[in-house]
Amino acid sequence: MNHIHRNRIRPGQTLKIPSSANLKNSRIYVKQTKPAKRKPSKLEPLIYVVRKGDTLSRIARTHDVSVNSLVKKNRLSNNGKVLYGQRLVID
Repeated sequence: MNHIHRNRIRPGQTLKIPSSANLKNSRIYVKQTKPAKRKPSKLEPLIYVVRKGDTLSRIARTHDVSVNSLVKKNRLSNNGKVLYGQRLVID
């Protein structure tokens, strides 16, 4: 129906979903995966724009870096506060 190869779907792919009448004896399996983390090259640093509610620890955890490296790379104060819209270099 959807021409899926090796049980993989691609981002942006349009899928046909059967009506509920056709689902009575069907099983649907969905595997949720994390998006691949993009590691910046040495020539192109990753710039992160701080969003409402962000903390240094959450940003560090999301990008698999230490809080200390964020503080040093961005010359932040030791209080750990970041501002909405602030641009951080992720190393």
